[in-house]
Amino acid sequence: MNLVGALGRSFFEFHNSFQKRREKPKKKN
Repeated sequence: MNLVGALGRSFFEFHNSFQKRREKPKKKN
């Protein structure tokens, strides 16, 4: 397993989720 790839994917998913949260602020889970 590629550690760098895993980290990059995790960071990308986190960033995407964060951006989605900013775009549509809903109830805090």
